[in-house]
Amino acid sequence: EEQDVDYQEIYDFTTHLLTEYNGTDKTFYVGHWEGDWHFLNGAPRESSPDQRVADQMIQWYNVRQQAIDDAKAALAGEVSNVNVFQYAEVNHVRKASENPELRSVTNDVLPYSNVDYVSWSAWEMLNAPLTEDLSEAVTAGLEHIHSQLTPKEGLPTEKRAFLGEMGWNINNQFVAGDEAERERRARETMLGAIEWGSPFMLYWQFYDNSANKDDDKDFWLIDDQGEETPLYWTMYNYNLLSQQFLEEYLAENGILPPESVFRDFAIETLASVSSEGPILIPEPATVLMMAAASLTVLKRRRCP
Repeated sequence: EEQDVDYQEIYDFTTHLLTEYNGTDKTFYVGHWEGDWHFLNGAPRESSPDQRVADQMIQWYNVRQQAIDDAKAALAGEVSNVNVFQYAEVNHVRKASENPELRSVTNDVLPYSNVDYVSWSAWEMLNAPLTEDLSEAVTAGLEHIHSQLTPKEGLPTEKRAFLGEMGWNINNQFVAGDEAERERRARETMLGAIEWGSPFMLYWQFYDNSANKDDDKDFWLIDDQGEETPLYWTMYNYNLLSQQFLEEYLAENGILPPESVFRDFAIETLASVSSEGPILIPEPATVLMMAAASLTVLKRRRCP
């Protein structure tokens, strides 16, 4: 009964998205956060749930994926320029790679599911010591996730794993109040993800993580005084130049660039873009696109 209810709910939701946003060029990713905590159901991080729990989570993903796929198939030919995909989110990837004898979503659920994409809530990697190469760490994590996926045709990106949550508390022991160091760590992480082929990165977060001054988390791009941080300007300028590149490529070629072409541009641009303030480019109209473009790398605050 639970499977039937879940299937119908996701089927109806997918149908609504496809019909309501038909022709809008919108793409929706339907998923959840931090699946390994769901998997453990309150048990300690180094626990290993029963195989029965893994089997149920596999069924959960596959029922939802079937609902999405069936809704898309039913509307084939009736809707266009709109799409819906499912993603799972994992958050104990180091546990999966270093302690494979302990069950995890990455190792014991993903290989038997048919999800479109996988998101990595990557706090375990981001809080690594300064001596660790963050670019190598993010590449290794994404590669391990991707290696557990069964092949799937018809998806619009080359890789199916992405960074679903990344960020640093300014008071993190490795950042220690230094906004320049937070910017360095973020840029290194983003470069590693782009070079590997991550189709998305979502940053935690635009403003402070908490409005409670006694419990500030300080994960901001714009601080509690309204000041833009160096990392804000890195992302702002990167998005600004990316938008300009896409506009010019489209005007010259009539289509947007292949993923590999944009990746080369992205790596070169992100490696060198200024974090000291807004850059100036000749096309002022591009600035108006910035608000929408920048939101693609931000993640909303958690709701109660």
